[in-house]
Amino acid sequence: MTSLKDTKQSAIAPFRQQPTESRRFWLILGGGSIALHLVLLLGLRWMNFRATVATATADPTSIELVELAPAPEVGEAIAPADESAAPLPPPDQPVAPSAPAPSAAPPAPPVPEIAVAPPFIPEPSPVAPPLQPAPIPGEVTPSPLPTPSPSPPPAPLPSPTLSPTPPSVPSAPPTPESTPTEPARPTPTTPETVAPPPAQSGESPSAPSNESEPSGQPEQDGSSEPGTGESQGGILEGLPPVPEYEAPPSFTASVISVSPPSTDIPQQIAQPIVARRDFLNDGSETACSATPGVIAAWGTPVQFRVRVDRSSNNPDIGRVGSDGVTTLQRSGNNEYDALADCLVREWEFRPPDTEAAAENEAPSSEVIVTMQINPG
Repeated sequence: MTSLKDTKQSAIAPFRQQPTESRRFWLILGGGSIALHLVLLLGLRWMNFRATVATATADPTSIELVELAPAPEVGEAIAPADESAAPLPPPDQPVAPSAPAPSAAPPAPPVPEIAVAPPFIPEPSPVAPPLQPAPIPGEVTPSPLPTPSPSPPPAPLPSPTLSPTPPSVPSAPPTPESTPTEPARPTPTTPETVAPPPAQSGESPSAPSNESEPSGQPEQDGSSEPGTGESQGGILEGLPPVPEYEAPPSFTASVISVSPPSTDIPQQIAQPIVARRDFLNDGSETACSATPGVIAAWGTPVQFRVRVDRSSNNPDIGRVGSDGVTTLQRSGNNEYDALADCLVREWEFRPPDTEAAAENEAPSSEVIVTMQINPG
């Protein structure tokens, strides 16, 4: 019995191990497939990006090819100068023209590049590039070396056409071909040449007019100058500027207040003997004179701090010391302030403490004086 049980268990054991092994297999298989798909997806995206970059870089090359088109245009611009000189050699028909043609042949490598140009040439400018070989610029170019330097690009084009052209050169057809192009280009030049003569002819009659104009211009300038002077004079007359004022014939000065300074010890202060005085502005009554600028500040109070000293001749009269005036409040008018300063120095005061003056106890007094000047 025991042997049967052992055989059964040994037979069942492998089946119990299969599920675990199968799970691992499927997990590895699924993970590998996902990783492979991701790698393929990334590879496709990278290839797509490379393709787009390649196309983007390919576009500028086509633009560079298009830029080659202006080169023949430059040759065309240079061709007229050669064509203008070309009519001179047509009477001479030596075989020499064939010699310069091979000289232009060395730049044969660009021939395949410019081989694409012929189809473009007939569309924008028919026969313009082939005309360059027709007049045989090589004949004129050997003397001016700089001219053939720009012409090498168009030179390869005529190189194949030169083979048929030799018979055409002696024949008239090439010349008529060049002639229509030549008149077409000189035509703009001919009006330019014709334009100067009429301009000169027109200038000749206009010259006297111009000569007459300068003569008229100074007249206008001269007429305008007095006009401006008159206008300025009118403006000055209409406005009331300071220069128009005249010095007042008389004026009145008043001491409107006298107060002690805040730092002084309380005591009697000097008082003006006269609070108001009238003056004639002629220098007879005072050395202080009123100028026209004073009128703008009439009635403005000016405040001074003054030191009143007793007169040595009369102790009952006090005068302002020469160095005892300090301006505390100004009017904003320098001439008015100067007049007030001059008047306050000449003002007479009654000194305080007359009895103490005999004992020399109060020889001076400081006061704050407010003065006002008005027209007389």
